[in-house]
Amino acid sequence: MNDTEAQLSQNTLESIANQTKVLTSAQIEVEELPIEIYTTADATYVANFRSNTVSVIDSDTNTVIKNIHVRDGPRFIEALAGGGAVYVANFRSNTVSVIDSDTNTVIKNITVGDRPRFIDALAGVAVYVANSGSNSVSVINPVTNTVIKNITVGASPGSIYGYGDAVYVANSESNSISVINLVNNTVIKNITVGAYPISITTSMDAIYVANGESNTVSVINPVTNTVIKNITVG
Repeated sequence: MNDTEAQLSQNTLESIANQTKVLTSAQIEVEELPIEIYTTADATYVANFRSNTVSVIDSDTNTVIKNIHVRDGPRFIEALAGGGAVYVANFRSNTVSVIDSDTNTVIKNITVGDRPRFIDALAGVAVYVANSGSNSVSVINPVTNTVIKNITVGASPGSIYGYGDAVYVANSESNSISVINLVNNTVIKNITVGAYPISITTSMDAIYVANGESNTVSVINPVTNTVIKNITVG
């Protein structure tokens, strides 16, 4: 969530809320090395990388209501739209922990590829996990919470973004974007972008890719899946 910042060295979160036009702030103690935050309608989930836990914060009171033990190295959190399950990528244990958001308990640990670091959960479709160490994307059925396919992509996949009938995967070390068809979960194209793509988003009718080492943003047309422009940034 944009109004909450993980402060890695202090094991705290700075929560800033604007209520009735009065700015207030509070520091929230979590566990060791908070590295990722995900906010649902009811709570905020914080991945504590070093303590292998997820802290659950009540969004109304800004207090920790539970610390959930997951597997080694929780790195990324994503939830299905509409609630139900929260998925945690455990970077050091090659697993994804599934948390029931009603009880805030782990209901399953799923083995995926090597060093999972990013998740995109598409409601009614599947949960996609980028495994940076095995150059693959694991596809999880959210009904059974089992891996139904492992898809080979480029080198060191990270950021994933679902758009239309495809999932776009940023392969940091091969300077490419893999396009996965949602119907059959196969790579239909690898698009060359700038050096070290690290983040993907969309705006209007285009896909935007931030290229960390070339100081550029590649703009992809999702109809043709071709780069239509490279924009120089800072």
